[in-house]
Amino acid sequence: MSFRKEWCCRYAEIWDEEESGPPCSICPMQDFEPNAFNDFCLERWRFLDVTGRDRGFGECPLREEAIDLHLTRYEANFPEIYEAIFQIEMELFSHKQKEEKKRQDREKRKNESSKGQTGPRKNYSGNVPRRTASLKSKRR
Repeated sequence: MSFRKEWCCRYAEIWDEEESGPPCSICPMQDFEPNAFNDFCLERWRFLDVTGRDRGFGECPLREEAIDLHLTRYEANFPEIYEAIFQIEMELFSHKQKEEKKRQDREKRKNESSKGQTGPRKNYSGNVPRRTASLKSKRR
């Protein structure tokens, strides 16, 4: 059985009325205890995810100077906090890259499958002969 977020007692109040109780054996939150340190680090990472990246043709990891300046701003520039934010970034950035790669592969397969189809062309990049209107009067 796979986990569904609405089953978790931390997210829904449906178990107040049910006799059976939540299926905690499959819940990924079962052994997770949120604490103030983790919440603080995750909140700092969320800010940095928006403001601390170089975005060009692709997404880059968080810049070290952005992390440093952000933590200095909140008077929290300690190695433990920096390392926690860095661990969050490593996990989530690699996950984002994998998802982007999957999306690009799906798009590539879709484009390749549509190339072999017959029918109207979707790409009109080739030269198309056209008649041009002439401003000269016709001779009769």
